[in-house]
Parts: sequence; structure tokens; C-alpha cells
Amino acid sequence: MQKKKSNSSQHSKTEKVDISPAPRFPIVGFGASAGGLEAFSALLSQLKPNLGMAYVLIMHLSPNHKSALPEILQAKTKMPVHSVKDGMKLQTNHLYVIPPNTFMSVVDGHLRLAPRSMTSLGNFAIDYFMTTLAEIYQNKSIGVILSGTASDGTLGLKAIKSYGGITFAQDMSAKFSGMPRNAIESGFVDYVFPPEKIAKELERIVKTYAALPLEKIEEVQVGTAEQEALKKILQLVKVRWATDFDLHYKRASIYRRVVRRMALNKCNNLRDYLKVISKNEKEIDALYDDFLINVTNFFRDADFFRTLNDRALPSLTKGRAHNDPIRVWVAGCSTGEEVFSVAICILEYLERKKLSFAVQIFGSDLDGQALAKARTGIYSLSSLADVNTKRLNTYFKKIDGSYQVSRQLREICIFSQHNLLSDPPFSRIDIVSCQNVLIYMEPKPQRRILQSFHFALKPIGFLF
Repeated sequence: MQKKKSNSSQHSKTEKVDISPAPRFPIVGFGASAGGLEAFSALLSQLKPNLGMAYVLIMHLSPNHKSALPEILQAKTKMPVHSVKDGMKLQTNHLYVIPPNTFMSVVDGHLRLAPRSMTSLGNFAIDYFMTTLAEIYQNKSIGVILSGTASDGTLGLKAIKSYGGITFAQDMSAKFSGMPRNAIESGFVDYVFPPEKIAKELERIVKTYAALPLEKIEEVQVGTAEQEALKKILQLVKVRWATDFDLHYKRASIYRRVVRRMALNKCNNLRDYLKVISKNEKEIDALYDDFLINVTNFFRDADFFRTLNDRALPSLTKGRAHNDPIRVWVAGCSTGEEVFSVAICILEYLERKKLSFAVQIFGSDLDGQALAKARTGIYSLSSLADVNTKRLNTYFKKIDGSYQVSRQLREICIFSQHNLLSDPPFSRIDIVSCQNVLIYMEPKPQRRILQSFHFALKPIGFLF
């Protein structure tokens, strides 16, 4: 019987905004909470007003009081300071401040406001803004986390770094270290500085960006010194990590991450960066890590889980032998959030329908560090923003300010390092979920991976 393919898609929000042109100038998102005004004021006092970037400040403000923040900050800079109104256009050398009781995103060079929504775990306005900034403006996005409590901002920096942007966190000078420390410990921070040093480094970065070849690498003539340098850079990664990013991955996506490493290493062109990476294995490793995109979160795509509940699981459990386990393969699972989300969804379905089947879920990824985190099953508060209270209480245990997935879930989820292009596929699979891998690849490897999924699936199986 022909294998069924879900029509659901996980990118309804992203696709609507990704078609919008990004401004050519960098946009810096600042996240701050308790103690953040003092830190941002110190930074602002050292920030030149004519660097050619736009600045957006997301602070945790009281929802019930008018904020005097724009007026306070205007006294510390020659740049115009705005309390954001819905639809306000971003301009260089302007500072934009989020108003109270709102979430803010950026679309087509304009700031959009929505009513603030509090989860049971807290306020994640910084993550919300920085994630949209990263998705659209990619290597023109810069994220800075200043003083504050809890963990808001960590996922935002993760997204910015994954899309080729640059990230900062305040050092031990932070009056409240929770937010910057959580971001630093997550591994998503490029620079850890006091506020005044962050201002100086932003000045250096914007000068470096001005010199970098930010145009599409596909438009650079084949055979030129820049194209040849890029091929040699990718060959160094291939020799060390046995992954051919030159042949299999879309050049634009790869190039954005190379440009990011160039900026961090103060290189003005690919030839200079080739000299750096040729002499430094740690830089090869850092570039490889940047290539492995690890943006994910729990219950990320509502359509996927709706289709899993309404179509896939009813079909797969109808008439199923009780000794036949439900087997799922999540390809490109990153740090495991999707794997555990699928496990929760399946266990909830079986409990509602009073069914008893063994469940085996395989999560695979190229990134060994991401898989190590997945195996521990420990996640920050901000990672769990989309997990409702009932699920949090049922499937997670609080540990030292974070949450660990229950033993019940960890026992049915198996994580392994796996290259979709070279390693043999899993077999006798009921559901394959591959949500964020193929979009980064060229058509030929896409077809090879789809053939692998076809082999893995049972005759009546579902491919997401």
C-alpha cells in the first residue's frame, strides 16, 4: 500500500515573514530585566550615535504602569529614542523601546506589537523578539543579554547564533546574573563583556560588517579567489568532520555562517579567514558547530501535533497487534525537544483511548553535543514556555531551577549520532518526522534522504 504523507506544514508563521526583504543594516536586540536599566545606561553612554545600526531594547516592564524608560534613556544618548507604536519603521541610529504589557516582533523592517502573554513559567518577551529577529534578518541580527533574573533571552540568542548572527552577554558586573549566566552556560554566547566593552565591540563589529562581502555568494563568479577560498574552507571541515557541506548544503545558508565566523575573527574576506582556519583546528570545530543548526523547542508546530493526533495515531493503532511497538524516527532532532514532545503526544493519545502499546522513539542528529543534552533531558524554563501546566507536572521534574524529562519518557526515547546522507536508515518505522533538515540541502541530497525515509517506513506509514 502507498505510504501516506502528511499535508501539514510547520512553517506557516515563518513563511509569511520570510518573504519580506531585510534591511541591509544590522539590528541589535537588547534584553534586560532587574538591574538592566543601570547596565543598558552604562552601555548607551559609550555607544556612538552614528554607527549605522538600529537598536531595540526589550525590558521586563510592569504591565500596569506607564513607562518613563524612553525619556530616561533619551537623556543618555544623542540618538532619537522611541516608545514603539505598532508598525513603526526601523531606522539606523535610532533606539526603540518596547512599551509595557506587549510582545514585539519585527517584520519587513517594521516593529509589530501584540498583547503580552504570560506562561505559567514567566515572561519571555526577549526570546519572542529575538527569535523573529533571527529568522528574518539572520546574519544582520545581533543579540545582547544584560542583567536580569531567570532565563528569558537564552532561546533568542540560540536562534540568532544559529541563523548567523552574533551574541553577547553581560559579565559578572551584572547586578542580577540569572539571565546572562543562563545564556552563557547554554553555550550560545560569543562574547562575555561588561556593558561598556559591549558598546566598543559593537562599534568594531559594524565596521567589520561594512567590509565583509555580505552579497550572496552565488552571485560571486565561479573560479574567483573568493569562491576558491570558500571551497578550501569547506574542504578543511570535510577532512576533519567527514561531512561535505560544499556538495550537499545550500550555499547561501553555509555562507551566512562562514561570514559570522569571519566577523568574529576580524577577517575582511574569505582569503583572510582561510589563513586563520588553516592554522587552527579549534576554528574548524567552531565553524562545524555553526553549520549544525539547532533551533527547536517543545511542541513547536501545532499543525504537526494536530495531524499526529487526528490522522496518524488513529490509523496506526487501528487493528494493531498488541505486541507490535509503535516506532518513530525524528531525524535532525537537535537537543531533543521534538522527540520528547512526540513521546508526550503519543502517551497522551494511548491513555485517552485506553490502549496499551510499547513505544520506541529514535532521535538522530549529526551534532554529538546536541545529542548529549537530549540524553540528559534537562531544559531551562524558557525552553518549556509552550508546555502547559498539566504536562509540566506530569512529565517533568524540577531540578536546580531547570526541569528534567521524566524517566518514563527518557526510557522510550533513544538518541544516536547519524548522518542522513551516509548512514543506513532505521527500519520498520511507523512515523518519520524530518522538520528542519531538507530546507538547508540541495535537491540531489534531498532526494537521497527521501529515498532513505521511504525504505525506513512500513507500507502504511506517515512522513512529516
